[in-house]
Amino acid sequence: MLAVKELNAKIIFDVIKKRGAISRTEISRITNISRSTIGNYVDYLLEKKLIAEIGHDTSTGGRRARLLSINPDYGPSLGIEIGGDNIKWIITTAGGNIINSGISEMWISPDFLTSLNHFIYGILNSNSEIKSIGIASAGLVEYKTGISLFSSHRKDMTNLPIKKALEKKFNLPVIIDDVSRAFAFAEKKLGVAQQLNDFLYIYLDKGIGLSIIFNGELYRGTMGISGEIGHFLSDEHGPACGCGNRGCLEVVASCSAIVQNARKSIASGVRTSLNHNNITIENIIIEAKMGDKFCYKLINNSGEKIGFVLSQVINLLGIPTIVIGGCLKNADNLIIEPIKRMIREYSISNITKDLDIKLSCLDSNAGVMGAAILSLMEI
Repeated sequence: MLAVKELNAKIIFDVIKKRGAISRTEISRITNISRSTIGNYVDYLLEKKLIAEIGHDTSTGGRRARLLSINPDYGPSLGIEIGGDNIKWIITTAGGNIINSGISEMWISPDFLTSLNHFIYGILNSNSEIKSIGIASAGLVEYKTGISLFSSHRKDMTNLPIKKALEKKFNLPVIIDDVSRAFAFAEKKLGVAQQLNDFLYIYLDKGIGLSIIFNGELYRGTMGISGEIGHFLSDEHGPACGCGNRGCLEVVASCSAIVQNARKSIASGVRTSLNHNNITIENIIIEAKMGDKFCYKLINNSGEKIGFVLSQVINLLGIPTIVIGGCLKNADNLIIEPIKRMIREYSISNITKDLDIKLSCLDSNAGVMGAAILSLMEI
């Protein structure tokens, strides 16, 4: 149980974490804690190097107030992204200053946790200052318990207590979250969504995920599970999905689905400029941009399916601002236009009159970066 000092410091820290650059006076107004008491706890947080003074507020005629923010040098933290083909890692501070990073092929092992332990130990062995571990998983995870429920990409990540196992092994705070939420968190902290309080982040990659940012915070639901748009029904006669259902949006509209559809169509004789021996989502996007009708249609069809499902989400949540991330964002307007068209057609016009779709400005390391910073914020 937290002592009173730590509890009050946490309240103040959470306000700074949520609001960004903020003065002591504004913190006092929000928390209803006296200005003098705020000063004492701010000094405590400054001493712990959790926060830092980053400049001054705009003048209102008197002495300019000093602004507080999360210490960008706090950390470092180890971030790990577990995908289907590879595993990324990064060591970064709370401000996104990268100290080290790497990528390896995903291992094939009868014991996933043992292999993950060995992998992390190898990194920590030469980076002893790490304060926390954040993991972004391309699968369904329960944030509160830190359990990997299942992954469409790996059968050995079913009902796996990753958080508990790693905390016991390394004696460090550990968080595990869905990769799309890690990307969304990074976008809010470092990307195009820094000034947005409410937006939907859709991750369009080998899988499809949705993150909801509401009032500046990640919304995770009661058990830490939310935004599983990739498992919305899109085609009841569609392919089987790893979740046990058929025709989920993920298996009919993701980058993996686009590549599979391309291979099947080419095998049946479809004419295209796409290199038959190198069918990747990157090459499909390139050929589509150069005018190949077949590749254009593949992306357009996926965009329409995604847009239709998003229209229902927008009708439910009333949030008309969308940020697109993942490899499919590189299709630019080729993916934006069909999504926008379907949203306009199937969403309530009063909600979508201010529809705004943005492409993420962050690179493919945003997920692992988001997981690392998120773990520092949750210490």
